[in-house]
Amino acid sequence: MPATLENPKTRRATEQRQNPGHRVEVRPHPIKRDSTPRKPIGRQAVVRTSVPVATATAPTDGRPTRRKRRSQVSRFFRPFTLEKSFTLMGFVTGAVLVVLFATDLIFAWPLMRASTLFDVTFMLVGLLMLVSSFGVAKDQVRGRRPPKRIGSKLL
Repeated sequence: MPATLENPKTRRATEQRQNPGHRVEVRPHPIKRDSTPRKPIGRQAVVRTSVPVATATAPTDGRPTRRKRRSQVSRFFRPFTLEKSFTLMGFVTGAVLVVLFATDLIFAWPLMRASTLFDVTFMLVGLLMLVSSFGVAKDQVRGRRPPKRIGSKLL
């Protein structure tokens, strides 16, 4: 019989259908109560001792525990906004340009090496897009905002 989570009535009916001549009695387990004593309600007496009592346990290896830092990629994707989607599109477009025109320069495959100047120019444009998208992504992770402009002056 497959282990499924069903109520006892349904489970009994399915077991009887599977084994028609065999009657199965299903009883739920009794509720087990916790045997630990409960705290009394109301004010409790405070017992003062002259010996200091340690309340926290020390780590087993003796080093203080540190919180793990999230990676920059996870910090970038955590609060996803429209600006970050444009940054990702810049990454993707730059990578496609670099790969497409580098393969054209090296293997003469997609565009049959129509123009070397064309290939080099668009490879540089793709690299420029990758570098600028990387800088923008770093600023978005750090939380920097561009300066506000009032008229022709920067604040």
